[in-house]
Amino acid sequence: MNLENLRRISLATENACAVVLQRPDDHQAREQLFLALGDVVDSAFQAEEKDAYHATDLIPEARVWANIVRTRINLARTSTPGASAIVRAPAQHLLTVLSDLAGECTRLNQEGRVFSA
Repeated sequence: MNLENLRRISLATENACAVVLQRPDDHQAREQLFLALGDVVDSAFQAEEKDAYHATDLIPEARVWANIVRTRINLARTSTPGASAIVRAPAQHLLTVLSDLAGECTRLNQEGRVFSA
């Protein structure tokens, strides 16, 4: 996947994550995040470009946090009210990683070191 697609997915998921952090008890927001995370945990979510060293380091970390958040969202589906709080901490970590990843992809594209397909 080229860096522009990685950046696009990272930004979209970052936005969904931010909404959940702002409204943790919003079931619909958690479901939207759960769906968005599907792109992050997908094995196609990886950089093709050889110059994307830092971005490539962030991708496995994003996958781990995405899996944790998805698991927590599943737990919140069947738990008592207020259980959505278990989503907050991993979502905050994921948000940081996604933000770093999107920024790295943007930086590499601006430097002209890689080309979007």
